[in-house]
Amino acid sequence: MLLSCCACRSQHNVARHLAIAEVTVASFNMRCQVPEDNPSNNWHYRRHRIAEFIAARQIDVVASQELVGTQDSSLLSLMPAYGEVRASDGVNAIFYRRDAVEVIQQGCFALSDTPEVIGSKGWDGAYPRLALWAVMRHRASRREFVIINTHLDHLGEVARREGARLIVSRLPKIAGKLPTIVTGDFNTDSNGDAYKTLAAVLTDANSAAQKRIGAKHSWHNFCRLPMNKRSTIDFVMVSGNVTPKLAEVPHECPGAMLSDHNPVITTLQLP
Repeated sequence: MLLSCCACRSQHNVARHLAIAEVTVASFNMRCQVPEDNPSNNWHYRRHRIAEFIAARQIDVVASQELVGTQDSSLLSLMPAYGEVRASDGVNAIFYRRDAVEVIQQGCFALSDTPEVIGSKGWDGAYPRLALWAVMRHRASRREFVIINTHLDHLGEVARREGARLIVSRLPKIAGKLPTIVTGDFNTDSNGDAYKTLAAVLTDANSAAQKRIGAKHSWHNFCRLPMNKRSTIDFVMVSGNVTPKLAEVPHECPGAMLSDHNPVITTLQLP
């Protein structure tokens, strides 16, 4: 019997070791709660669509931006399978599927020259901005990884660049050698300084994925922008030890849109 128990434990350990460490991560600007020209785009309706979308896709980690007030709690109430990482003062949240990943540690810092002062505004930024981070463990494989979620300023070019530099400078302390994922609405495309700063040390998972499907833009302003004005300003960036397998930007659905941004969804293989 003892030998049998040992054999069972051994088989369990082997199975756990061989489990594929794959996580699905989305960066998703969900749009703050403001009155919209088209009532169907109001948060009251969109939150149900967003919750159904996330649950149907079974996305493991959803890094969101622009949730203010009770938006995050009203969304979370519709997603019983998910937990949340959120700063007490900030508009970034990280939702995670509890049966897929667990949170080990979390924290945040302001994107300013006083990063420990949450709520401080940096450089030429229009609003206070922050970076929210969490160390997570993939339950099936027991692999750990770090996710950092941010929303760079929409007006301040210096604030975007310096915010990106601050995130890069903090990567070694927060992540060490762990697989690292940086998500966010950068408010600039791949030609911007902020993107280039992050891309100097991280890989754009959407561009590097083994397979890419869906739209070629993430920002459409509820389809008000003409096609030639739509751009990708939302990103999932990964460290070199993470393999992007699949990247998808779902097409917007007029009349039943999730947000003024499309989510950027990636399937990532951890080392």
